[in-house]
Amino acid sequence: MVIQSNQTQTPEVNQTFERFSFKLSRLFINRQLNVYLPDYGFQELKMQPIIKTVYILFLKHPEGISFYDLKKYQAEICEIYRTISPHASKEILELNSSRLTNRQDNSMNEKISRIKGLIGSVLPESIARQYMITGNRSEPKKIALDRSLVYWEEK
Repeated sequence: MVIQSNQTQTPEVNQTFERFSFKLSRLFINRQLNVYLPDYGFQELKMQPIIKTVYILFLKHPEGISFYDLKKYQAEICEIYRTISPHASKEILELNSSRLTNRQDNSMNEKISRIKGLIGSVLPESIARQYMITGNRSEPKKIALDRSLVYWEEK
């Protein structure tokens, strides 16, 4: 059904129409942990290895991750990073995972901010937030996307 109007639409009406104009895409993650949007021309979300490591970590934890608990994820961060960047030295792996899990270091926030910028540049504003790592201060951060839309290639 098409609704036509001779009146100029308000910004609120435009936002409502925009919200229904785009559908959520599935996410496909291959064995090398590259992230694709199959419903948007199989577009790859290209990220630097350490940034992709953060994104994959949060995709694996739909319950969210509290920054107070980041140290608990250091081994998992190393494992993800090693899969994404198999030629990285042990020193680089340890340094980067240590920085990400240190609450006194702003590294995790920086990576989340870069992810937000990337996703905001690729997806329509009306759906982009579903793919971003979000959460209020002192609450777990998470990706809101329904995990039934996330497909992992089997190893």
